[in-house]
Amino acid sequence: MHKLANTTTLESEIKNISIKIYGNFKDTGIRFSAMHRAFKCGVKGLARYTEDDALYLEAEGRTEQIEHFKEWCLGIAEKYRKKKAEINYQSTKGYSDFSIID
Repeated sequence: MHKLANTTTLESEIKNISIKIYGNFKDTGIRFSAMHRAFKCGVKGLARYTEDDALYLEAEGRTEQIEHFKEWCLGIAEKYRKKKAEINYQSTKGYSDFSIID
């Protein structure tokens, strides 16, 4: 029984993930799609383009929510035939919503 309690605690732990998908995403509407998916997954964070036109996403949520969002992001990389994606787990930042940054 004690082991189950630890699993539940880990699943409800808030995590932050950053995902950078390399390749030009300009004019695809992908940031708005990411925001829609974030709402469906229940994560908070941001979507923006980097100086090299890559897609950069940050998301915070429970482990299960983050994993669903991450899988969607990797699916986007596949769909748009992008060859490289970086994924990093980092300290939480306390996002209150999901924003698109210009």
